[in-house]
Amino acid sequence: MSTKRDLVDAHAYSRRRLVTAFVSGAPGGREVEPARPARAIIGGIALGVLMLAGAALASMFAGRSPADWTDPGIIISKENGNHYVVLAEDQPVQPVVNPVSAQLLMGQVEPKSVKQEDISAKKLGVRIGIYDAPNSIPVPSMMRNSGWTACTTTEAATKIFIGEKTVARPVEGAMVVRTKGKAGQQFLIARSAEPGHGYYRYLLPVVNADALIADLGLDSGERYQVSDAWLDLFPKGPDLSLASFDIADRGKPLDYEVGDGKFEVGDLAQNERTGQVYVLGPDGPLNLGEFSQVVYEVVAKAKGEIPQITGKPGQEIEAVADWPSTKPQSIDAPEACGVLNATPGGPATVSLAVDPSEDESASKLRANVLDVAVQPGYGAYVNVGQHGAATAGTPVVIDMDGKRYRLGGPKGETARLLGFGSVKAPTVPDAWTESFECGPELSQEAARRQPTAKAMKTCG
Repeated sequence: MSTKRDLVDAHAYSRRRLVTAFVSGAPGGREVEPARPARAIIGGIALGVLMLAGAALASMFAGRSPADWTDPGIIISKENGNHYVVLAEDQPVQPVVNPVSAQLLMGQVEPKSVKQEDISAKKLGVRIGIYDAPNSIPVPSMMRNSGWTACTTTEAATKIFIGEKTVARPVEGAMVVRTKGKAGQQFLIARSAEPGHGYYRYLLPVVNADALIADLGLDSGERYQVSDAWLDLFPKGPDLSLASFDIADRGKPLDYEVGDGKFEVGDLAQNERTGQVYVLGPDGPLNLGEFSQVVYEVVAKAKGEIPQITGKPGQEIEAVADWPSTKPQSIDAPEACGVLNATPGGPATVSLAVDPSEDESASKLRANVLDVAVQPGYGAYVNVGQHGAATAGTPVVIDMDGKRYRLGGPKGETARLLGFGSVKAPTVPDAWTESFECGPELSQEAARRQPTAKAMKTCG
């Protein structure tokens, strides 16, 4: 067993070994050197210098104009956004009055961004372009060539609107309107019986208009005072008059047999077997529908018991084919809208709608005021013709400022240069475009000239 002396010696020996280890350093005589902070500092400074140099180089190259900026094309000043063009090789840099003029000259090319000091250092050519041309044209996806609305209040406030989509609710019905112009005449707005023809305007007779309105069941509906511009948006149908039946020799005895009794040309009669009502024409019976019968009874003063007849069948009256076939229901709304329906290759039609959106509505306009508006970013590209035209017409583009521009030059060229040559434009009646402010004609030929207001052709 160890003595106390042995334990004391062992502790002393262990202590001497620990002290020796601490003061002797690493094995082999190498000492571990502490990290030097100066190295990290010097490395950081070097990295910062490199980053600053890179930024300076990038800035220098970014500010440099493209080497080929004087080649044919469109140039935009980096500092102020002014447009210039180089029309051909060895041609000068020429200022252009607006971006659309530049597009008309060069087409759909990528513009080059150039420092103004580089542009100013060149000897510039004469300024060219179309005075008062738009700064931009809607892209094809933002063109709305159909679905325009034209809303009217009962006091002839009118608003024509082009937007993303039609919000006003389609409605079947009819309305009686009176114009402040056109000698204060009254018209019926109703759907034609001919499939696909849409709504027409029909002149009511002056003498017995109220009687006809009552017999058609339209005397309880809202009466509208409308502008001539709004009324003309609808194609003109046959007048609701005796002359529209185009019956010659009224009052003369018939030259054909229809049964017992004496009949004259212009008399009403009814087929005893089928119930079909006729007006007896000079060459045979003429078929009447519910609507045309009411009109004839009023305008020909032919009310009364209708005699029964037999004999040959009746013929259709082609002259009144676009009248409604039945008595229409009157719409009862504080505001009514015409809606343009246009498709390429077919005639445009007009339908009726109610409950317009705030953008479409004319309710905030004063009486007898006409306004046009286009939803920001949108526009239209159409051919302008007459009611009933299916093709052709004058190409016109409408921008988001509600201004219309006739497209000149060879067929399709201007649309192609402006980036919408692939769009198939429908033909719309001129009444739908005439209320938009008219701008200058757009064409490459016009863009090559020096800009003067008098030299610019307008919509005509």
